[in-house]
Amino acid sequence: KLKEADEVNVAGNIKFYISEKGIKQTTLSKKSGIAPPKLNLILSWKQRLTVSDYVAICKALTVPAATFLEKEA
Repeated sequence: KLKEADEVNVAGNIKFYISEKGIKQTTLSKKSGIAPPKLNLILSWKQRLTVSDYVAICKALTVPAATFLEKEA
């Protein structure tokens, strides 16, 4: 298991954000340059989120890097 109980759920925060904004994973994939299968694995905690992928996601969503780092985004 990748995350610990007290760790911020960054992937979960991103998944919640795109759901609330009505953004599809395919759209985020195209804008971020992250392949759809890889993005799906990241957002479901089956693959680690790298810093470079995190930055690409934040840029694609045009949000500050700190956006998804809070315990409850």
